[in-house]
Amino acid sequence: MKATIFGGKGKIEFGERPDPKIQEPTDAIVRVVRAKERKMTESNELSENLIFPKGEKVVSENFIGGVWLEMLVDKDDTFNCPMYNVTFEPGARNSWHTHPGGQILLVTSGRGYYQEKGKPARVIQTGDVIKIYPDVDHWHGAAVDSQLSHIGITTNPQKGDAVWLEPVSEKEYKSL
Repeated sequence: MKATIFGGKGKIEFGERPDPKIQEPTDAIVRVVRAKERKMTESNELSENLIFPKGEKVVSENFIGGVWLEMLVDKDDTFNCPMYNVTFEPGARNSWHTHPGGQILLVTSGRGYYQEKGKPARVIQTGDVIKIYPDVDHWHGAAVDSQLSHIGITTNPQKGDAVWLEPVSEKEYKSL
């Protein structure tokens, strides 16, 4: 099955699904695609390099550290794809969670981590696209020494809202 993969600077690549033998979404490998490797100067200043407004500070037991949210496209009957800008201060992260309809993350600034349950964490950075299959337990957030901003796109929102699980422990996070 062909898939469209977006890499930095608008480049579009086409490729096969990670493994055509994969039948269960929980076995799917999320592909992080980079158009090219590049060195970047990181800034811990949350207001620098943000493309979209930082939004309102999130107060929730599902987040550790300073996190801001700005809705860009609300869920409605016309567009049916909520989109939001999320900004994490250094060291901030969300709890383990799933999305019944899947999620796409477009990293717009900084560096951080993405991890699926039972798999090693992956470093994510500006320009990365992360495709998260439905019902995959995962978390994401900023590195300890960098902020992270991403656009989140909820795919198939009619299948339900995010299901929040346990927090990512300090031990798990500090072992990265």
